[in-house]
Amino acid sequence: MCSHVCVGGTFDYLHVGHKLLLSLAAYCASERLVCGVSDAPLLQKKTLRELMQPIELRLALVDDFVHSIKPSIKLELSALQDGYGPATRDGALEAIVVSAETASGGAACNAKRAQGAHSDGEEEDKVSSTDARRAQLAQLRGSRLGLERHWCRRTPEHGPYVIGLTGGIASGKSTARKMLVELASEMASAAELAGEMAAAGAIDGGAGGGWLEAIDCDLLAHEAYQPGTPPFAALVAAFGNAIVSADGTIDRKALGALVFHEDGGANMKRLTDIVWPATAALAASKIAASKAQVVVMEAAVLLEAQWDAMVDEVWVISASHPAVLERLASRNGLSTEQAEARIAKQMTTEQRLARAHVPLSSAFSEEATRQQLATALEGARRRRQCLLRMQPLHSTAGQFYALCVSAGVGAAHASRWWGTLCDELCSACRWYHSMEHVKALLARIEALEARGLLQRPLLVKLAAFFHDAVYDPSASHNEMRSAEMWRRFGTATKLSPDDVDIVAALIERTATHFKGEAKADLAHFLDADIAVLGLPPNAYAEYARQVRLEYAWAPLDRWLEGRTGFLSSYLAHERLYFSAEGAAELEGAARANMAAERARLARRLHCDRRQ
Repeated sequence: MCSHVCVGGTFDYLHVGHKLLLSLAAYCASERLVCGVSDAPLLQKKTLRELMQPIELRLALVDDFVHSIKPSIKLELSALQDGYGPATRDGALEAIVVSAETASGGAACNAKRAQGAHSDGEEEDKVSSTDARRAQLAQLRGSRLGLERHWCRRTPEHGPYVIGLTGGIASGKSTARKMLVELASEMASAAELAGEMAAAGAIDGGAGGGWLEAIDCDLLAHEAYQPGTPPFAALVAAFGNAIVSADGTIDRKALGALVFHEDGGANMKRLTDIVWPATAALAASKIAASKAQVVVMEAAVLLEAQWDAMVDEVWVISASHPAVLERLASRNGLSTEQAEARIAKQMTTEQRLARAHVPLSSAFSEEATRQQLATALEGARRRRQCLLRMQPLHSTAGQFYALCVSAGVGAAHASRWWGTLCDELCSACRWYHSMEHVKALLARIEALEARGLLQRPLLVKLAAFFHDAVYDPSASHNEMRSAEMWRRFGTATKLSPDDVDIVAALIERTATHFKGEAKADLAHFLDADIAVLGLPPNAYAEYARQVRLEYAWAPLDRWLEGRTGFLSSYLAHERLYFSAEGAAELEGAARANMAAERARLARRLHCDRRQ
């Protein structure tokens, strides 16, 4: 055992191999463990790096795990910008702990060190984070928060199930669309689809019926601005006759030169304001007329144009950056500089993936892409049959539908809004403020209702679903934005304005929890929202852990100070719970839990500052 030990790695999707390495390093360190986590400069050649967890989250997960196995250790975390980090600068370090994957890096660090004893470390069998990322391909994202369990189709159940396929330039979208048509034809002959095909007819992949129909929105855009159409006239008025070719049609190359080579984005906005609405109208018309069971809508601008509102699920396909540059050179004749300029004007791959339900990659072989699409299509076929109105009443989805029925909200609106809530509540940034929190909140509200303590239980339950609908841990005004989403729901579904105001007030009050009095339904709602504070210590500890992970973006010292201040401010209140029932059940345990957490964080903050 050594006093000062270092260890490094990527630590993406912390798996058993990482935990073994970190456990060994923590065991070897009697006083201090220095841990470097690879940051962007070291990740350029990582496979599927677009699916990697953010550096802030990886740092927080390492911190959480190390302190869960050795709370007393002094842990120093750093984001590595090179292959050495503190290992070559910290003269107090006595050992480098390595795995099979990091052994060469450890040797390089030792070669650069001017002095200091070192251990050869122990090597563990490699468990690849690349495998963890690759396992996400073709699967519904949000599995950590149960998106698959809550999934329901969003489009009308008597129409086709709509898949939106998108990706960056030269990512392989069109190839994927064509493969999907071929795969659907093969699936049609499989025995498990016999019943569906008897009703749907044969695959044709075109504009008629069949099990799957593919729509190319790029072709629809061409159709949208054919000569004689209003969009054609608008484009000529906006960009001049120079964009009209000899045959009287729009010269896309000339138009592209104006749009992509102009700084500021003004020409791009002129173009999209004209073309996007017309294309969307044609796509909606084709979807409505389709007799297919599934429609694949390929659109490069699916997310930018907000056409994802037209689909049930979004598939995003990506490719490695070098592959994209190579494709643009061979396919479009663009230089590297020109290709980079095109890419820079688009939404980034990471931004697309943040809104994807199913990630795909063309970074591997054609057969591997085909297999991904087959898996994804099979998943969509299964999810197509998940209807909100058919969900069990005890499920969270079933409860939402029952509330909508009671409030007079139609099935189409309920399904679409349930999809919106699922996307928000199962987003990657959430650890505590998730669908599970809503579920726990509903359980407490139902218990209060059973005791006859609520005046308007329907409205309190609706507030539970929407009160954290918008949640960005690094932003303020989440409660106000959640209330705004609720108001949009109330307006779209024609709820009573008075009821909309009541629910909005419940949501907005969570922003200033203790400011002012709270009685009746408001008191019970606020108490239920922070009931987690009064749970048994093990459940409270998991809550505290989840909140820390939501605030992974905050540096550790800032988190320790901020969380300690938050706990102190709560404990300073004479009462944590407004209702007599909440106070009797939860007050004592909540104060004990918060005081214990504050003491633990204060000790760590003091230790970090001293050392």
